[in-house]
Amino acid sequence: MGWSENVMAQGVLGFFQACVWLVWNVGLYWQRRLWHWLTEKSDKRLLIETLNASRQFEEWHAAALELDRLLGNDVWRASQADYPNNYYNYELIAQRTYVLEEAIANGDIMQIHDLLRSGLERNPGGILNPKLYSKANAGTKILIEDYYTLVVEAIRIFTIWPSNLVEQGVVERGPTPQMKMDLLHDARMSYGRTVLVLQGGSIFGLCHLGVVKAMYERGLLPRIIAGTATGAIMAAWVGVHTETELLDCLKGERINLGAFAASSERAAAKSNVSSGWIWLQTFHRRVRRFLQSGFILDPDVLEETVRANVGEMTFGEAYNRTQRILNITISPSGPGAITLLNYLTAPHILIWSAALVSNAADRSKTRIRLMCKDSEGRIVPYENFPATKRPYRSTPATPKESPLSRLGELFNVEHFIISQARPYIAPFLYPSLRRSRTSVFAVFARFMLWEFQHRLRQLDILGLLSPGIKRLLLDEIVPGPALTLVPEIRLADWARLLRNPTGAEVDHWIERGERSVWPNAAQLEVRLSVEQELEKSYQLVRRGPVDSEERARGKGPKRRKTRAASAGKSL
Repeated sequence: MGWSENVMAQGVLGFFQACVWLVWNVGLYWQRRLWHWLTEKSDKRLLIETLNASRQFEEWHAAALELDRLLGNDVWRASQADYPNNYYNYELIAQRTYVLEEAIANGDIMQIHDLLRSGLERNPGGILNPKLYSKANAGTKILIEDYYTLVVEAIRIFTIWPSNLVEQGVVERGPTPQMKMDLLHDARMSYGRTVLVLQGGSIFGLCHLGVVKAMYERGLLPRIIAGTATGAIMAAWVGVHTETELLDCLKGERINLGAFAASSERAAAKSNVSSGWIWLQTFHRRVRRFLQSGFILDPDVLEETVRANVGEMTFGEAYNRTQRILNITISPSGPGAITLLNYLTAPHILIWSAALVSNAADRSKTRIRLMCKDSEGRIVPYENFPATKRPYRSTPATPKESPLSRLGELFNVEHFIISQARPYIAPFLYPSLRRSRTSVFAVFARFMLWEFQHRLRQLDILGLLSPGIKRLLLDEIVPGPALTLVPEIRLADWARLLRNPTGAEVDHWIERGERSVWPNAAQLEVRLSVEQELEKSYQLVRRGPVDSEERARGKGPKRRKTRAASAGKSL
């Protein structure tokens, strides 16, 4: 081999070695990147884990704000316009914000009166569009939040403003108590009221207590609460407690579950199968009970538990004690029978009996009957609702005939917050606000659920659906705008359906219910803050002249500087 051939061979060998070295280093680089990606968590993943692990709303909200900053959503929140989507009329909201801020800054009480009289509505400029609340984790457009902050402050200022204000020896006439009463009364009527509807859930229905707790802590719990099935029991527990008692009662340790504990002990003593098969025995027993009596849980144990926690209180007594409007919906026992029980339609009926009847999927299969107090305070059966009745084929309820429509007629309700926890529906539903991407399987399951419910409604229209199946599988018709709250249901939670509730179980579900409210906190504030302030101000004015101490309390925290004033000047 000559010298030139030797050099060429060495060159080829060197080139081959260089290629191997290059491939080795590139592979090593990507192997390290992959290992880093698998073992090291990004800031985004850490913040998402913090959101999922948060136990308090403040901790969750702080992580949500930081996540929005990391993703750039804070820029979207700060901008007024929403190009290219234009989900709301930002020019209208900016103009109203500017005018309100100017009136408050100048102390022009009559202009505040005129603005409140003519400008109060629940959805001005389309600001309740769900897409405005699904972009950022911690809120919506700051312009919208500023607008509602100013509206609430204007209502508060108008309420506490003195009729005669003396400044530098000059008496300035302010709104009279009658003017305040007229404005607040008319504003409440035109704005409408909200009802919190607690729908079913079996054991999952304990989430409703968490929903109530989270809304109460945010000062957003409506005075009107309605419940169906398990939701009726939760609504009854809330409806018999005053404002000062409520928060302390929303704990597992405060709920009397002794009847369920005794039932579990009796079942364990009678069981002659291994612990691994107890769940199958429990499932068989509950299915058989449902087919025979319309109840999933033992009605005797359920009755003992509800009476121990609610007491022998009627709807009228509960309203007089708490000023909270409790509503329980029941399945009709015959044509023309009422299906909505409250302090107006059924003031003397015992709440525990109404909650128990609401849990019966088919009243034709159960001997549970409504109980009431007579004129002498004795507990007697409510004879207008027979214990048993021959099944009948009823026509389907139209939106105007549904219990929730009746609720709107009685209490001026035109807005609904739905807490949905039915185990055969909730896993396939999305909350009204959903930011995370969903799998193809989840979308397909949701589509199949819609199709199934559509076919059931067709059978109901034809009169071919039995009352029990209709009560179990078909939701009540919601005759107005609604926001749906759905708890996160995991695979392991299905095993809890066959357990009797304990204090620890209650606390677990309460936390689940709270977490379903936190992502919706911003929209709940926008939907309910003005209504709540109108209600408080109206009750305050009804009591008489506002004294100095109440006036000092009514001032509230100092409002943050809004970002819409400068923009409003150019509109």
